[in-house]
Amino acid sequence: MTSTGLIDRVLHDENPERPVLINFQNGALQPDKLKEFRCGLYSDKEENLTAVVASNNATYNGAISCNDQLFNNFILTRNRKTGECKLIAINKALLRISTKSRISTKSKEKSNDVSAVATKKQIENLNKYFGSKRTKMVTEQRERLKVDVEHIKDTLAETARETQVDESQIVPIKSDERDNLYRPPIDRNATKVENVYPLNVIIPPLILDELKKSAEEMLDQDENELVDLYDFIKVEYVKLQESKSSERITKAQILLYINCLVSLVKQPAKKSFQTRPLSMRDKCICYILVVSMIAFNYSVNLEIFTKELKLGLKKLQDISRVLAFSFKSSNKSTVILSLPLPPPVSASSGKRKR
Repeated sequence: MTSTGLIDRVLHDENPERPVLINFQNGALQPDKLKEFRCGLYSDKEENLTAVVASNNATYNGAISCNDQLFNNFILTRNRKTGECKLIAINKALLRISTKSRISTKSKEKSNDVSAVATKKQIENLNKYFGSKRTKMVTEQRERLKVDVEHIKDTLAETARETQVDESQIVPIKSDERDNLYRPPIDRNATKVENVYPLNVIIPPLILDELKKSAEEMLDQDENELVDLYDFIKVEYVKLQESKSSERITKAQILLYINCLVSLVKQPAKKSFQTRPLSMRDKCICYILVVSMIAFNYSVNLEIFTKELKLGLKKLQDISRVLAFSFKSSNKSTVILSLPLPPPVSASSGKRKR
């Protein structure tokens, strides 16, 4: 049966929120299942529209394809009584089943509320697909935190039962060996003070080379332009700017290296939901003191670091003993590196047992 009609109106709206013709990638929608679905349109920060269709069992989504400048898509409607026809401009979308989808909490809902019928798992999927960076991060973290505690307990108990420990193979770690895990390498047989902590061993030459360009640029800057340097480093840079020493560039590189280490220690231990172990912090402090000893001609005032690193003087003094530094008799806050070195001291040897 054929029918004819007169096109009475052409509805062509440039608004991107016009009707959307939807196709399912993996099949056709059964008419008897239509009531089980809810649909909605969502936009992201770039105003890109996405169509989402959800049921109790699955979620489908797809980007809405707006009309090209060269052509338009229309649907034709016809009034059976009058025979008049309308051409209505539409957009198109191909929907795929979604297992990793997310929806922004700030998305603007255009039709029926999907969350009214979607399960909690589907909402999480939508959050991971359409959400902002923060929403995605929070959702993914929640998923990682979902653990079956009882299952873990059973697994650990079973592992403990099956694990056999041969006590004859256990080798205790001596305190001095534990100290060597974070203390810079030291040459106690050195005949010159500069060889106790050799610069090329403490700071790899490759890292010094990477700092050379920045160090040279900072030497040419005014004092008020050295905003990235800590005060005690800035003071030394100003001195170097007035110096004509052939080693001024190398010393500037060393000072910049110290500045980087201090920044690392002062950085919050908890960042991006990761924790930095205390042993790494202690190792960094040891390297700061050793490299500072090289930079400041083997004499360091610990008061500088009590302010910058928010550490007590006693703790810095204890670390200095482990590093083979000596104390000036007239000033216990100033440590020096000199030969002969004092006897080795363990970090735990001075602690009292409770």
